[in-house]
Amino acid sequence: MTHLVVLGLDSREDAERVVQLTEELAKQQLLQREDAAVAYKDAKGKVHIEQTMSLTGAAAASGALWGTLIGELVQALQS
Repeated sequence: MTHLVVLGLDSREDAERVVQLTEELAKQQLLQREDAAVAYKDAKGKVHIEQTMSLTGAAAASGALWGTLIGELVQALQS
């Protein structure tokens, strides 16, 4: 079962420490974590979100897989 946990903390540093703790617990196999994010506002009020999992990398890997599969299928149909 998948759970979404949201914590509101007083500072960005506290949030980053919690993310680091979840990484350590995951390495010890005491916690399963797929992704984590820290959202905060900078001094100018702009919102930033930092994720532990790169969505760009995941999308690129998915695109490469589908591209390869479709390319192989097209090549097989042309033979």
